[in-house]
Amino acid sequence: KTRTQTEIIDARAKTIPTGGKGTGLPPESSESYTMTWIQYLNIDNNSKVRESYVSFLSLCNNYNYLKSNKWLQHIDKTEWLHHIAFVISSANLIVESVRAGKAVLIQCSDGCEKALQLASLAQFMLDPHSRTISGFAALIEKNFVSFGYPFKTRFGISLKNAMNDKEFCPTLIQFLDCIYQIGNQFPSLLEFNARYLADIAHHMFSLRFGTFLYNTEKERRINCVKAKTVSLWPYLLEKQEEFVNHCYNKALPGFDANKIYPEALLIRIKIFEELYMQWTPVYRMNKRELPTECIQKAMKSVYGALKEKERIFAERNEILLKCQAIAKKHGIDPESISSHIKGPAHTSP
Repeated sequence: KTRTQTEIIDARAKTIPTGGKGTGLPPESSESYTMTWIQYLNIDNNSKVRESYVSFLSLCNNYNYLKSNKWLQHIDKTEWLHHIAFVISSANLIVESVRAGKAVLIQCSDGCEKALQLASLAQFMLDPHSRTISGFAALIEKNFVSFGYPFKTRFGISLKNAMNDKEFCPTLIQFLDCIYQIGNQFPSLLEFNARYLADIAHHMFSLRFGTFLYNTEKERRINCVKAKTVSLWPYLLEKQEEFVNHCYNKALPGFDANKIYPEALLIRIKIFEELYMQWTPVYRMNKRELPTECIQKAMKSVYGALKEKERIFAERNEILLKCQAIAKKHGIDPESISSHIKGPAHTSP
């Protein structure tokens, strides 16, 4: 029986583990293992990603920059979109190896950052169930929450200036951004829309639910998180109609939904406006769906009010007719009865 080749995907640069003898990090080499091949992705470290994210977010929420003719140049200088493109490209390599029948081992500095991000993104591309509303919730719960992603440390929970803390890192935000890019390129393969991703990102920091509290499952058990708080997922699933992507069609003719390779070209990477710019006046003015939703809600409210008035008038008219019939039976003028019923009961709205 032939042995399956194992591919080791290291998210770090090759120089880091090679020169890590003094810090307890042994150098990795294909010669140390049989039937293996090691590839270093050279993904930027948390410090660079954090600086890029902070700069990018400040630009997206600064109205002076939004009005600038050089806004796209400023965005490019933050390199946030470059980071997104590189992560997608790295996930494509993992997916390609898995589909080639290779066993893939993903590693990073501590196993709880880039490794989780890349493994989750690859699973999302490989498994159609992960692209459903409930399946995506299960993916995050399994790969990030249960595996031990350090939410408290990386989100800077309880810190006043969290994004300035050296431990802060938007790895999970970056993951959601990559999912958004895949949804843009394959709009019919995701059951959920961008609002679903934006709501998940919002509640990572809202502290309204216990899903993303603490760093490990052990800490959540010790602090009785399940008993003292509620989970985010039932809340989102209750209103999943708001998150449905109406273009969703998992069985497109002539297309294999199990084999998607999102393009990592920078020209295909879009700004996740629903997440980064949702509170800016420019986004609210330019986003056509938002006024449409408001108009639909207003019309629904007015229509409901009119229906209620019609019901009330119908009840009053029915009472009036009964009273007039009784009055006529006893020799009383029926028209005099209407004056005893307040309001224009005999008229339609």
